[in-house]
Amino acid sequence: ALLAEQVEVLTHERDSLKSRLAAARSRVDALLERLPEVKKAA
Repeated sequence: ALLAEQVEVLTHERDSLKSRLAAARSRVDALLERLPEVKKAA
């Protein structure tokens, strides 16, 4: 029972990290859209 509980907690943590990563990635994309000169240099 304890193991299943730990797995549940880890799964929840992983899902929240994944959503935070997706949000950060979209913010970075939005910043890059506002800086076309950076895109040309890359």
